[in-house]
Amino acid sequence: MIAAMNSCADQLVENLNSFATTKESFDAKEVTAAYSMDVTARTIFGAEVNSQQDPQNPVIVHAKRAFNPNFNNPLMWLWMVFPNIAKPLFETFNYHPFTTRDVTDFFYGVMEQLLAMKKTDGGKGRVDLLQIMIDAHQESDDGSTSGPKVVGKRQPLTRDDIVGNGIGFFSGAFETVSITMSFALYHLALDQEVQDRARQEIREVAGSEGEVGYEAVQKMSYLEMCIMETLRLYPLVSNIQRVANEEARLKWITVPKGMRVMVPAIAIHYDPARWNEPRKFNPERFTKEEREKRNPMDWLPFGVGPRNCIGMRLALLELKVGLARALMKYRFVTGPETVPVKLNKWKTFPTPMEPIRLRVEPVD
Repeated sequence: MIAAMNSCADQLVENLNSFATTKESFDAKEVTAAYSMDVTARTIFGAEVNSQQDPQNPVIVHAKRAFNPNFNNPLMWLWMVFPNIAKPLFETFNYHPFTTRDVTDFFYGVMEQLLAMKKTDGGKGRVDLLQIMIDAHQESDDGSTSGPKVVGKRQPLTRDDIVGNGIGFFSGAFETVSITMSFALYHLALDQEVQDRARQEIREVAGSEGEVGYEAVQKMSYLEMCIMETLRLYPLVSNIQRVANEEARLKWITVPKGMRVMVPAIAIHYDPARWNEPRKFNPERFTKEEREKRNPMDWLPFGVGPRNCIGMRLALLELKVGLARALMKYRFVTGPETVPVKLNKWKTFPTPMEPIRLRVEPVD
């Protein structure tokens, strides 16, 4: 999928060039969201939406609506507080409190069209998640199934399974990557020394022209440190929920088997006992030596264990490619429009009260 990401990054670089030419500030979230939308559509659906040139594309419009839930809806709180009661009730009436019916119908239609296209051409030459799901769970005429071995009886995914998983991955990938990328650019603009070091590493590994290859991305350790520190400061999930498989004793507290446990990731990320000057952006926290000193549970932006974020590697790859391609060509700087970030505590994901506005300058 690295080629698809680089293709989307080409358009990102072109968009940045227009701001470098006019010397105008830009909304970092809007620019990174367009790149993330293109990458997500390409890597998950194998579809090209070109949202960076066409921000009114129906996919983008509906995606923004789908991923901006209304927390004033009392039925949403019913779902969250009493899921065992709400889930069967809502399923009976085919209702979901997080999205409106027209948004759901739109994405279902998109997935149906893509599935029909893939059935026509057999998915030849396609490398995307949707095709992988189809290939891995395709049932042959004799009733046998192809794909990787699994424990127990194999059941091919139904059309609803594939559509649901596709939409689930889409919702989990688009907004999260663009948020992280915009905050990373904000801190790199504030700290030019860190930005210069990241750019030097990128150029030493990948040069200053053309695509960023998969092997090159794996060698960009300092850029990865910058991303990890961004995710520490702005974890996309403020808390992680798990269910205890067995009774556990935590100091003076007994956690019964079956109890739901909430792990406060954001509190851990800002705990001064774990992190020196926790509100300061400092990528050096993630050198190999520093990471070995620290408890691995102190950094939880993707969760941990067998149920951690399934898209973690894809997200990190997308972030590295986009940031590397942008930093190759441009220096990100603050301007009169740049204001200190203050987060909106009523939003699901970390969201600034005021947009992050930056400027770019070409670098030699």
